[in-house]
Amino acid sequence: SMEYGVQGIPAVKAFQDGMVVDEFVGAQPESRVRAFLNRVAPGEDELFADEIETLLEELAWSEAEETLRDAAPSPIVSLGLAKALLGQGEGCEAKELLENIVDASVYSEAQRLIPLANYLCEFYGEEDKSELDSIEMQYRHAAELMRRDNIEAALDGLLEVLRADKRYRKGEVRDVIVAIFALLGDHNPLTRRYRSELALILF
Repeated sequence: SMEYGVQGIPAVKAFQDGMVVDEFVGAQPESRVRAFLNRVAPGEDELFADEIETLLEELAWSEAEETLRDAAPSPIVSLGLAKALLGQGEGCEAKELLENIVDASVYSEAQRLIPLANYLCEFYGEEDKSELDSIEMQYRHAAELMRRDNIEAALDGLLEVLRADKRYRKGEVRDVIVAIFALLGDHNPLTRRYRSELALILF
């Protein structure tokens, strides 16, 4: 009671991440209590965003896609759907979604993913690679690995391209790798591991 300055009862305090974010003291009418709860409790939109974020962090791409396709349109839904599609190697629809995002709250994140969308869309449905040099073949094969849900092997392939030529396609390869990191998230073990390897190659 001393720590939180309780001097009367009832003393009602709402905590978030261990910190008091709202409070009231004394008996209140129902309308004020409901208003207090509405301020501090997560709304439906926030709960939905948390659900999608969890699915994407767990790389549950198809489940996230299914959930998002049934959701009301919004910039967050468009961004989440684009991520779900990219995780399944589907670049063309993801590219369209990302290029139409203008909302400031998610714009920068959408822009970071566009190089990956362009990459996967460019090489979608390719067949004949017989006329390609070895670096280009490696680069395009990594896109196939992304479509097969083998992100780790795709990153290995893209890093091999950089080892052969750091400026290949005028820096496009690096941008694609950084976009994959944005897709996976900063806390994903692959991001932490391959970000270090990328730095070793570039610097």
